[in-house]
Amino acid sequence: MSFDARIYKVLIASPSDTGESRQAILQAIVEWNDLNSEGYGVVLLPVMWEMSSTPSVGASPQAIINDQIVDGSDIVVAVFWTRLGTPTETEASGSVEEIRRKGSQGAPVLLYFSDQPAEPHTVDPAQLQAVQDFRTSMQDVALLGQYETIEGLSHTVQRDLTRTVQRLHGQVTAEEAPTAAALSGPTGPTGPPGPPGPPAPTNERVLDAYKGDLRGLLARQRVQFDGAAEQQDSDGVRRIITELSRGLSTLVGAVAELSPEAANSTLSIRLIELTRTSASLGQLRMYLDGGHSWNQLIEGSFRVFESGAALLDLDWNELVQSTNS
Repeated sequence: MSFDARIYKVLIASPSDTGESRQAILQAIVEWNDLNSEGYGVVLLPVMWEMSSTPSVGASPQAIINDQIVDGSDIVVAVFWTRLGTPTETEASGSVEEIRRKGSQGAPVLLYFSDQPAEPHTVDPAQLQAVQDFRTSMQDVALLGQYETIEGLSHTVQRDLTRTVQRLHGQVTAEEAPTAAALSGPTGPTGPPGPPGPPAPTNERVLDAYKGDLRGLLARQRVQFDGAAEQQDSDGVRRIITELSRGLSTLVGAVAELSPEAANSTLSIRLIELTRTSASLGQLRMYLDGGHSWNQLIEGSFRVFESGAALLDLDWNELVQSTNS
């Protein structure tokens, strides 16, 4: 069934060594749309130079890219790993120029740095130092994100896009939004105001979107969990369950922001219980005890996934209006 929606263009900005991260961000946007578009009345349109730009002459490559895709974007998601990129006429790299340009126009900028290890023979020391210098220079003027795995990046981007969409719809304050707010310059976009956006989503619509977030989180972590469990990889299982607890913790915070009543509701309590249980499992130590600690980890993890699935079957609008007796 069709539905009315506002389209926000999301520019993915990064140097050439982040191909896997770029694809993860693209997939995160696709999944965000699948889970949230109808609930929020918003569609996020990914914009990448390799997909959205066309050959042209008469200006520098970066100036052409700026004109074709950068200036028309509404949100920026930027990632860096071991390379800063090729210098432009005005900035240390094209990605840096895109970040500063959109920030000065008032667009939300989600800026992440990868802490993934890299093969030494693939690293240009000068480029790596340039990334480190840029990261240091941004720490006092922006709220930065970081990630250690591609899976972690995908989940973080989906979470942060949700917060950004909420901010654009007036659901959270600019201080709460996970953007490089100090880059924004003047408040709001420059130029004359555009047409009004759709009305802010009601709590019910927001809860539907949050339920979609939980469904996606459980599905992603369950696939990884099954693989690690089959290989009897205890470190992998604990890492996956820890990532699940972090995602649940973010969801707890999001629900609590709806209202003081929501923060103390049955829904919040159920989510908090899942968060605490998964966090404890992620810290469970393994011993040479005939498989007892391994079984405890696996069985406890199964219960977390089952409890999460059971929570999805309930009416969240009712849960958020009730409290445990």
